[in-house]
Amino acid sequence: VKLTVHGFSWNETVDRLRRCLRNFVITGPKTTIPFYLELIDEPDFQKGNFDTSYLDTHAHLFEFKDQNTEINKLAKLIAEIHYKEENSYAI
Repeated sequence: VKLTVHGFSWNETVDRLRRCLRNFVITGPKTTIPFYLELIDEPDFQKGNFDTSYLDTHAHLFEFKDQNTEINKLAKLIAEIHYKEENSYAI
């Protein structure tokens, strides 16, 4: 899956990216969406201060939080049910 967003300003673009990532429903394999959500919440990223060495200088981004809390499992289940109801062709 590829996601491309754009906006009239950097802040608008980052806000749209955040909204899109939070609304993605991908079942099956694990995704890198949690990583990207952490990345775009970084102050340097939000200011547009990054280059090709960004991940080298922000190694703490690779320390993931537990995404399998009960509330996250419930939210995922609700999202999947809603998606399948809205998209009857979905498997």
